[in-house]
Amino acid sequence: MIRDAIRVPVLVRLAAAALASGLVAAGALAQEAGEMINAERRAEHVASFDQVWRTIRDRQWDPAFDQEAWAQARDEFRPQVEAATTDDEARAAMGALLETLGQSHFGIIPKQAYEQIEVGESGAGDVGLTVRLREGALLVLRVRDGSPAADAGVAPGWTIESIDGRPVTKLIEAADEAEGVQRAETTVAFVAQGRLGGPVGSEVAIGFRDSEGAERPMTLARTEAPGKDAKFGNLPEMRVAIDARTLTSGVGYFGLNVFFDPPTVLSAYEDWVLGHLDAPGLVIDLRGNIGGIGAMAMAMGGWLIDEPDLYLGTMMMKGATLRFVLNPRVETYAGPVAVLIDEMSASNSEVLSGGLQDIGRARIFGERTAGLVLLSTAEILPNGDGFQYAFAGYESASGAALEGAGVTPDVRILETAASVRAGADPVLDAALAWIASQNH
Repeated sequence: MIRDAIRVPVLVRLAAAALASGLVAAGALAQEAGEMINAERRAEHVASFDQVWRTIRDRQWDPAFDQEAWAQARDEFRPQVEAATTDDEARAAMGALLETLGQSHFGIIPKQAYEQIEVGESGAGDVGLTVRLREGALLVLRVRDGSPAADAGVAPGWTIESIDGRPVTKLIEAADEAEGVQRAETTVAFVAQGRLGGPVGSEVAIGFRDSEGAERPMTLARTEAPGKDAKFGNLPEMRVAIDARTLTSGVGYFGLNVFFDPPTVLSAYEDWVLGHLDAPGLVIDLRGNIGGIGAMAMAMGGWLIDEPDLYLGTMMMKGATLRFVLNPRVETYAGPVAVLIDEMSASNSEVLSGGLQDIGRARIFGERTAGLVLLSTAEILPNGDGFQYAFAGYESASGAALEGAGVTPDVRILETAASVRAGADPVLDAALAWIASQNH
């Protein structure tokens, strides 16, 4: 069951920009008008709505789930689907139904996300920017070497004021006003990164402001992002990128953006751990990691412990519970372990970081995680859309419910415009300083 669970919030890079993250409330950002639909297509949407409603009714694990309120929600939103004139209107009504749950890992994935992959159009393009909301502005934290942004002279410490003509201030305002389990800084980061990405070869217009305060409008062509595409279940493909290396201090560094493609990721992780058994410390960087396949967190954690009967947390399903048990490997790493997190570390990233923190095996650095921690799966609806839904709750090893709360770092530290302009990574630097202190 854990092996089949998807611990990743809906993040569809090929969906409409207004729903760049399925974690965004359906009404928080305006959708663009779609083509008019006929009666047959509308009937498909109604059948899809009914399937969504029934699935949640039958799979809901929370004993406090209000069946009467759920029936009222059906009566409120089903007529909106019946009256829909476009696909977007029907999806918006289904999204509004899901919003009433106030939980993560529920979302509608437009069928275009699947169709674009089927015709071979690559959506795994980007311009090489890592951005986050800092001090009220969308700050460029990192610029990947050799990327379109780097070639154009974009530097860490710049801010972004618009993406394809849409002001970032409007996004921030919408995120602040949106209700739900997700906080504003997570929403802004998800949507902004989604809008910056897109099909390889396509262009994005970005309104930058440089470190001197000057406006720097640019149009950049997206190139292929690092890593490779991997697919799991009924989710669209995700780009999996691994960064396994040794830092100048001898500390091992392992960065991962999503818990997909177990054969590739776990093999690379095993080689990395075995190659650093004598290292002064290990750093696992989960910043920006949106989650993924649940069993991968257990597999990775097993390389860091040497005693049995430890577990990361507990999954609560309808009528059953199941622990995320760690199985020690024959050879394990015994030194200090630091895990880096931020507001885009979601789902399975929170399972691994929070569990290792609870059992005292790692020290956590960075910003509080997204707090989007439910187990989910996905299915295809009669209208061709995907439907991701949670079927279980989760508690960390300490008994803490992470949904809506997230993992609080042991050392809270944020990047600032000044720090990134100076070329520093204060989160990684703090982790390395702690590792050095443990060795002295």
